[in-house]
Amino acid sequence: GTPFYMAPEQATERVVDDLTDLYNLGATMFRMFTGEYANLGIPTGDVQMLSRARKPAIRINPHLPRGLNDVIMACLEGERSARPAEARHVKESLERVARKMGLD
Repeated sequence: GTPFYMAPEQATERVVDDLTDLYNLGATMFRMFTGEYANLGIPTGDVQMLSRARKPAIRINPHLPRGLNDVIMACLEGERSARPAEARHVKESLERVARKMGLD
């Protein structure tokens, strides 16, 4: 994994699964919509500090729809259990954002 997109569990060599992929997706969306990296290096095991230290994407890009910010930040939760439970939940949330923006 590239450190700028790496989930905490990847950095600490713990279990990697679909929730890790959602973190990676969140890091990719964060970069796409803000021009900045969600992580400034390899995440440490202190996931609560990681989540508190990260600025919400909407603070960097105030034109970002609130719903999109919420999806991105949910995917970037340091605690795996706080991330969306399944990729389909992320997909459904992104579809709602697209509909609100008239992009359906």
